[in-house]
Amino acid sequence: MQDIDLSVIIPTYNSEKYIDKTLNSLLTSFNYQLERIEVIIIDDGSEDRTVDIINEYAKQYATISVYVQNHHGVSCARNAGLKRAGGKYVLFSDSDDLFEIGFLGFFKKQVSLSPDIILEDVKNLKEDIFWENLTDEQALYAMQVNLRVSKVQLDWGIGSRIYKREFLMEQNLTFDPHIVVSEDLLFILEAISKARSLLISPRKFYLLQESHTLFRYNKLNLRSELEFRRKMSQLVSQYQVPEARDINNRTKLTGFIFLIDSYYGPLYSNRKISLNQASSDLRAITDKYFYDTAFGERKFDNYLSRKAPIYRKLLKHRLYKPVLLLNRMIDFLFKIQR
Repeated sequence: MQDIDLSVIIPTYNSEKYIDKTLNSLLTSFNYQLERIEVIIIDDGSEDRTVDIINEYAKQYATISVYVQNHHGVSCARNAGLKRAGGKYVLFSDSDDLFEIGFLGFFKKQVSLSPDIILEDVKNLKEDIFWENLTDEQALYAMQVNLRVSKVQLDWGIGSRIYKREFLMEQNLTFDPHIVVSEDLLFILEAISKARSLLISPRKFYLLQESHTLFRYNKLNLRSELEFRRKMSQLVSQYQVPEARDINNRTKLTGFIFLIDSYYGPLYSNRKISLNQASSDLRAITDKYFYDTAFGERKFDNYLSRKAPIYRKLLKHRLYKPVLLLNRMIDFLFKIQR
């Protein structure tokens, strides 16, 4: 049996509208040279025709394998795929994204250096950069690239990151099933913090599609964000430099605005809790988890959504009620149902 160079792990859930296009794009990207490639599809309890479609591909291509599980979320699906992976390197993909043609040629050159992590699709970079013995400074820079708060920026898509499987196994790196939003961001930041070597490349490979996902209310959103916050604080605490504080504050801002958008805002707008209660809870969370260290950081305004700088300025002065009222007005004007 030939060694597998790359395992591609794709979770699916009610993906019948786009999984066919994604798989065709993936196969074309490899020029149908599939001898040393495996595609592992983990269906997470789809209720449409997704399983029928992916089973047809598995019948046609021996390199594709399909596993079906009950609905446990994308993190559990990715972890299940990782357990089954046999490739030297692992790539996680969403079920609605596309790929550039001709990937295998430059991928083989990159892995000849044996990096623990490869970051593809990096903008404003002229050529590959390889760090063999990753320093703290380089690790923090790579984190900033992932957070898009540096001149050199990585596309958001999860498929722009490729991992050495042996490295993931040694470090026991998995996706946290308790984190339902930004689980992939936490995964790459934790991986970078443990990596010995890393390659950053401007090579275009992963074509992230325009997002069709709106972060809606979920009763798990609060627990998810607070667990993300706990893990992020733990991660950056090992670096005693200003860049680490910036990384922490950047994720604090997006996390707190997420709580307004997708937890307390909808609860208030749908009259599940009062404005006073929502404001009081946000104030308590700010104090307990030190979110306020980020509210004065205007340096991130250009990297956030258009409304985020306004929210940040109000939050800086602890004006939680005006933020909630503004959030409700914006959702109403744009007919957003959370």
